[in-house]
Amino acid sequence: MSNNEKIEPLTTPHTQSAETNTPTSSQFSPVSFNFHGNSSEFFGIWIVNVLLTIVTLGIYSAWAKVRTNQYFYGNTELDSHRFAYLAKPLDILKGRIIAVLLFGGYSFLSAVYPIAGAIFAIILMILSPWLICVSMRFNLRMTSYRNVRFNFTGKYLHAFLYLFILPIVGLFTFGLAFPFVLCKIDKFLLSNVQYGDKQLDADIGAEQYYITFLIMMCVGGAIGMAFGLIGTVVGGMFGLSLEDFAEGESTLNASISIMLIVGMGLYLLFITAMSAYYQATIRNYILNNTTLEDVAKFTSHYKIMSFMMLLFTNLLAVVFSFGLAYPWVKVRSTQYAITHTDVYLTNNKDNIIDLLGEQSTALGDEVANVFDVDVALI
Repeated sequence: MSNNEKIEPLTTPHTQSAETNTPTSSQFSPVSFNFHGNSSEFFGIWIVNVLLTIVTLGIYSAWAKVRTNQYFYGNTELDSHRFAYLAKPLDILKGRIIAVLLFGGYSFLSAVYPIAGAIFAIILMILSPWLICVSMRFNLRMTSYRNVRFNFTGKYLHAFLYLFILPIVGLFTFGLAFPFVLCKIDKFLLSNVQYGDKQLDADIGAEQYYITFLIMMCVGGAIGMAFGLIGTVVGGMFGLSLEDFAEGESTLNASISIMLIVGMGLYLLFITAMSAYYQATIRNYILNNTTLEDVAKFTSHYKIMSFMMLLFTNLLAVVFSFGLAYPWVKVRSTQYAITHTDVYLTNNKDNIIDLLGEQSTALGDEVANVFDVDVALI
């Protein structure tokens, strides 16, 4: 996708249009937002990172992470200024070593003393909101734009409520409260992002989440029943019952094998379509209702069909290239996100004060990654 490609805003009945949130005040002005990286250039960085990480038994992974982030941040340009990634490889390596030691201790306890391992797991679950906050704080503080760093100001007690208590409560509602829970989590994470002395404000509610989930359930249920009906009819045509497939009592001929492959492809396309619909709809809704105090407004215009094809072709490319297409996938995904995002700034962008006097630690970030405790922003 070319960086200069003109993309029309998305307007759907269930997705807030970028046009409806376009700032009308004269103090806001649209600015350029571009990504200058390319897949062939990043492939060279990525393949060296992979090889050196393997040769050094994972030690180089800290440098690989820094090189990757520096490449993508440094090639992202907003209003003629580029972002910067400030983390030091040694800081990340130290945190990663401690995180691996903790994981090893947990594995040992689970194998030798199961009860102690279970207690450790419970402690980790209780600490997971803190790990998420520390991880986000580190990554944001290591991000700079116009020599001003980002920050995350979320507190543990609030994180414990939104990231631990609410999801548990949601389980007891048979999933009915999950749209509300996801909305609260997104609002908590976004509203605690800070750029210099300016706070991000996400004015979002659960209604759009419920509408999105309802549509997904209706469409997903209808397609699921259609697949089931088609499978039953086709199975009957070949003289096969569901029990035959389950027990493996029939030998599948070539035509049935092709049918199963096509069916699996359609299933993956269906899952991708549902994921694309949710991500595009919620992303558009969130960004169209998010502002940076007296500095910036945003609009997002993801197109569901084009985003679905992006996800599906990315998946096929990675699978059939045995992972070698990863650089191409990452670059085109970044280009898509930036191309479908508009930013409006005011003159206050020149008056932002950098409040950070000290750097954060990489420990919480690496512990969170090792234990798969991570919550992504939009």
